[in-house]
Amino acid sequence: MPDKDPNLWAMLAAWLAHHSPTLYGFFLAVAVAIVRVIYGGGSVRQMTLEGALCGLLSLTMTSGLELIGLPLSAAAFAGGMVGFMGTEAVREFAMKWLGKKVDD
Repeated sequence: MPDKDPNLWAMLAAWLAHHSPTLYGFFLAVAVAIVRVIYGGGSVRQMTLEGALCGLLSLTMTSGLELIGLPLSAAAFAGGMVGFMGTEAVREFAMKWLGKKVDD
């Protein structure tokens, strides 16, 4: 039984401590996206999908923060910005940035 093994809880706590910046960025992106959609008068479907997409996009971004020279502690900033801007704005920015990189 997993609930009787104290090592399981220690491993879970260690995993949560190790991945806390990433998880915080994920949940922050979801929360900000949901509030942004509610503020804009969107539907429950739009709120759910935008929150999920922003959360997953922030997970993607936090895995690549070190590749662009940012520390993992910037995961909350990345998650908050993804949630605030939304998936379409992040997509447009990424396409412009990739277009510049391909042209060079």
